[in-house]
Amino acid sequence: MLVRTDRARTRTRGKDARKEGTRTRGKDARKEGTRTRGKDARKEGTRTRQAVPINPRIRQRRVEVTRQEGRHRLRILIGVVWTALAAVFALFVFHSSLLSVKHLEVTGNSHEPEGLVAQVAGIRIGATPMIDADPASIARRLDSLPWIASATVVRHWPWTMSIEVVERTPVAKVAGKAGVTELVDATGRVLGPAGGERLPVMNGFTAPVPGRRLRSSARPALTVAGSLPSSLEPNAAAPNSGVTGITVLPGSEVKLTWGSTLQVLLGPPIELGAKYDALATLVTEADLKGMTRVDLTLPSQPTASP
Repeated sequence: MLVRTDRARTRTRGKDARKEGTRTRGKDARKEGTRTRGKDARKEGTRTRQAVPINPRIRQRRVEVTRQEGRHRLRILIGVVWTALAAVFALFVFHSSLLSVKHLEVTGNSHEPEGLVAQVAGIRIGATPMIDADPASIARRLDSLPWIASATVVRHWPWTMSIEVVERTPVAKVAGKAGVTELVDATGRVLGPAGGERLPVMNGFTAPVPGRRLRSSARPALTVAGSLPSSLEPNAAAPNSGVTGITVLPGSEVKLTWGSTLQVLLGPPIELGAKYDALATLVTEADLKGMTRVDLTLPSQPTASP
């Protein structure tokens, strides 16, 4: 009984081994067949591709197109290089002494010296490149000079710069610091120390440094000073005549001093033309002897009182 069982087990193992071997060989055969077919297909494809001939004209055309593209890229590269070299050369020439300012023409200035104008403009003869002398920037810098109202700057290539200035007109005097009397224009800008100008004095104000402006409360007095006819300004031939002083009263009313003693009340700085005409008529036609006060608040009805 035991012998038969062992034999049956032996037969079972033999069958299993044969089946396993068969399976293994089948798988190997299939893999090998797949490899063989893949290699054959690749070889066949290679042979097929290599076997297709290229038309000589097509090949020649491809070569020509490639050469043309190469020549086009080369031309672009050469153009870029030449442009860069030209830009560098132009930059060198424009910023060299070859094209620097060699002549500076300043006109219209009577109070600001030409050397100071050139210094503020930032122009140095023989050193400042023309390309760097920007007219708009120079005009803005010149506005810092007290007397200059405006400046027109022009470049004249290759070596000349011209500056034409318009100076401000003083209309009154104002006491400054350290006992110096300063000139001011109609905008209230302080211009500089007064000389022998025959102008009225604005009372009650202190002038800041030249180039700065009086405070806004001086506006009524500036309005009168800027519109005062020359016939009413102080006269050297008649020292006791003309408007010698301007004072701002409360309420922005204005009072004038005629000569040394006569006080003329203008009131608000309106209807000034009519008030000036009335004052001129009074001082030339009326007998103001002994009078110390004239009221022109209503220019059609002027009054005078002791």
